[in-house]
Amino acid sequence: MRKPIEHTADIAYEISGNSYEELLEEARNILFEEEGIVLDNEEKEKTYPLEEMEDVFFDTVNDWILEISKGWAPWRIKREGNELKVTFRKIRKKRGPK
Repeated sequence: MRKPIEHTADIAYEISGNSYEELLEEARNILFEEEGIVLDNEEKEKTYPLEEMEDVFFDTVNDWILEISKGWAPWRIKREGNELKVTFRKIRKKRGPK
């Protein structure tokens, strides 16, 4: 679940979920909607530490924003032991920020 909130520099949302993965999935969905991302089929994977701390969450989402700027978007999020495995797909096109 999400709720837009006012922020002076960027878009901002208050999100909630029943698990760390749900929070990340909601953040991914927001990025897709805000950027208007359409995916291709080419894939790559990255792993992230699975620590349910606010700093790690923001570091992960900031890395996703960097990957989007390089033409890759987070597509699938999966917990594997103490890591989070994220499959990225090549971006075919994007509309850009709303």
